[in-house]
Amino acid sequence: MFQKTTLKNGLRVLTSSTPKSFSIGICLLVKVGSRYENEKNAGVTHFLEHMFFKGSRKWPSQKELSFVVEGNGGYFNGWTGKNLTGFDIKIPKEKTEKGVEILLDMILYPQIKEKDF
Repeated sequence: MFQKTTLKNGLRVLTSSTPKSFSIGICLLVKVGSRYENEKNAGVTHFLEHMFFKGSRKWPSQKELSFVVEGNGGYFNGWTGKNLTGFDIKIPKEKTEKGVEILLDMILYPQIKEKDF
C-alpha cells in the first residue's frame, strides 16, 4: 500500500513501508516515454535514459558512479516505457541519504558529453 504526498513544489511522492526490510528502494519517475516520440526522434527517450548513467557532477564517470552505488551496498537501474522513464536505486536502509544524494545528482547534473553521441 502506497501513501501519496504532494510537496509544496508540486512534486508527488509515493511511500510505502516494510518495517523488517534492511534496504530501501527509491524510484524517480519522469513523465516521458516512447509515446511522445515520432519518426524523427524514435528511441531518443531510451537513449537519454542511458546517458544519465554516464556520470554526474559529484561522480563524473560511469565507473565512479557505479563505484559509489555498489560501494554503499546498492544497485541502480533505469527503464523506459511508453509514458514514463524510471530511475531506481536500492540501497541499505542506513544509507538512505546517500541513495537520495546519488539519484538526485545523476538526474539534476548528468555528465552528457558530445563524444557520447
